[in-house]
Amino acid sequence: LVRALRKRPVFGDNFLFGALKDPSKPISRTSFHKLWTRLMVQTDTPYITPYWFRHNFTSMMVDRGIQPHELMRVTGHASTNILIKVYYHPTEAGIEAANQKVLSAWE
Repeated sequence: LVRALRKRPVFGDNFLFGALKDPSKPISRTSFHKLWTRLMVQTDTPYITPYWFRHNFTSMMVDRGIQPHELMRVTGHASTNILIKVYYHPTEAGIEAANQKVLSAWE
């Protein structure tokens, strides 16, 4: 799925899935769901919802050190509260990395 997404041209500067006719606007909900379903079939990926993808993306980016206020803009959130409370799910790797940072600060 990731390889298929990387091959897809990015339309517009503000959206990963910009509208074909006007890339400055997001793709319509109907068009996005058709595209998403087609990607699932083409890549033989068990159907995952775009929301799962959003949760996973948010968690991966925070675990890689992207600051929540920076990620807020990329994901289109108005505040970091929802981003962190709803979309971020700590991973074992992220927790371990955070533990190592805390321990190294005390050394």
